[in-house]
Amino acid sequence: MAKNEIGTAWYGRHVVVVVTCNPLKDTVVKLDHSVAAPIEPIQSTCSSTLGMYFSIGYSLLQATALTPYLIQYVFVK
Repeated sequence: MAKNEIGTAWYGRHVVVVVTCNPLKDTVVKLDHSVAAPIEPIQSTCSSTLGMYFSIGYSLLQATALTPYLIQYVFVK
């Protein structure tokens, strides 16, 4: 069965968690995730939340400054 046929498994990184933080206050502003992503509750600080996702096996794909007050972290597993 060819990889491009309907019903075949997709290969690649497709489990995503997006954490948006305010770095000045060290707070999580928003947490988005794909349907299949294993997630954990938001911690009391942004740095703790980011550390938790590293500890459960996620890798940081990208960090982007949306504004001077918002940074978006994209994790994949």
